[in-house]
Amino acid sequence: MACIRAEASPNEVLRGGAHPGSAALATRRDELDVTSLARAVDASGAAVSQPLAKLKLADLVTARTEGRRQIYRIEDAHILTLVTQAVEHHAELRNNGFGTV
Repeated sequence: MACIRAEASPNEVLRGGAHPGSAALATRRDELDVTSLARAVDASGAAVSQPLAKLKLADLVTARTEGRRQIYRIEDAHILTLVTQAVEHHAELRNNGFGTV
């Protein structure tokens, strides 16, 4: 299992985990390409692609090439847990009547 790079600051980790693409990857616990991620977060491919490149540079996601597509995955168990818990917490707040959070 891969780990985030040692010099990644907590701010980089949290900022990267806050990206909708991270949430989509975490909740599916699978590999997704840019088109699938964009569809999952209701955004354009360009709106998803650039932040994913930044997440890759910070080692928060890994990517592999399949033909002409980049396939992304969260490999670090800590990041996966952090993002999954944030998504679950958000859903709990909404379900308990806290409106839009």
